[in-house]
Amino acid sequence: MTEHQNREVLHNSASQETQPKLSAQERLAQSEHYVRAMSSARVLRSKEFALARNSNLSGAQAFGEAAAALAQSPEEIDDFDRSLLTTVSRLGTYMDAQREIDDINNVRDFEKQRGSDISQDDIERLAELKQEYMLPFNHAVKELILDNPTLNAGDLRDNLAVAYTAIYGRHNTLRPEQPTQEISRRPAEDVLYNIEAVINGMRHEVATETLFAAAGLNYDYNVTDEQDKHGRDIYAEVDGKWGGIDIKASFGKERKTHQRQRFSKAVWTGLTDADFRGPKDDMSDSVSISFATAKKYAPAFIDRIRKMRSGELGRQHRAARNTGSRALQYHS
Repeated sequence: MTEHQNREVLHNSASQETQPKLSAQERLAQSEHYVRAMSSARVLRSKEFALARNSNLSGAQAFGEAAAALAQSPEEIDDFDRSLLTTVSRLGTYMDAQREIDDINNVRDFEKQRGSDISQDDIERLAELKQEYMLPFNHAVKELILDNPTLNAGDLRDNLAVAYTAIYGRHNTLRPEQPTQEISRRPAEDVLYNIEAVINGMRHEVATETLFAAAGLNYDYNVTDEQDKHGRDIYAEVDGKWGGIDIKASFGKERKTHQRQRFSKAVWTGLTDADFRGPKDDMSDSVSISFATAKKYAPAFIDRIRKMRSGELGRQHRAARNTGSRALQYHS
């Protein structure tokens, strides 16, 4: 019996009514990889997958469409399963878009060394890729985090990576007789890095809401796609004035954004990986922070927003580029 068949047997036996219902955290932490053993099997056996496969879509494309259809279906699926199916359904197109974005950004870095920039077509293509493929995947991951604050970030990353390699590796050709029409695969290191970056970015966005709540400030996370595309992750009222903020997951990302964009709204939360210890401060590498942690870091975060709005943050970052200074970094 193959490893895949073993996983199917484990899934089928665990699905019997005699088995106790596991929590989302327990299911995700299982060594049998929840995403691969359960969700991928459900999708591959579905009529939606068969229909999509018979309409000349590749296996990977068919899987994405079938997973999205199941996530919206009226059948009895718990909320965690729906969120997970939605996230996995957008994984393949996200990874392909990320590869194209990386290629364009590499050209941009080369052109900037020559004192030039990429073409207007490439600039518009970057915006299109972000709007059509990056944001939907980001939003799916964010919803998963919001609904399941006790998830472990590493487990979530590893399971999504397993889903990608299992689904988009085994089912990546349109037809055996047409091997040239493929969904591109990425090296395992790239898959892990990119998925981890999204999870980390989204958990910082969610943590931002907790920081504002701890500071007693009004905020609005219901941004439009257009606002999101232009780096407005959340709007907040600081010192009586509403404004958009581009949340960054690290000091380095904040600095790089300000050095590239003169009027950037980028602000680092001030949080590091060690601060994500769950709602009760009893976990490690969680997707959320506690209210106590938010109260600790909220004052420095709000002060950083003030510096961003005044332009001081950007000026200091650009000055640091010339001196090599990292004096702005903080974690108090």
